Amino acid sequence: MQGIILALEIVAIYVIFGPVVLLAVYIIFDRLANRTPNLTLASQKSNEQEDDPALWGYEDVERYLKKRKLSTTSS
Repeated sequence: MQGIILALEIVAIYVIFGPVVLLAVYIIFDRLANRTPNLTLASQKSNEQEDDPALWGYEDVERYLKKRKLSTTSS
């Protein structure tokens, strides 16, 4: 009987503290991801979007066409 009670206590400890430990690990990795080097990565992504026409939205296409039209008329 002692072994069953001990096993149930161990299972209860894992059930209670398991999610808490996983949450703590998640928070640690989330905090590490929000450091300054990520900000430069975000700015690189925005520069990539400006350079890659496949990622352009309607406004970006309109801006490009207006810019292109101005450059061809001034030449």
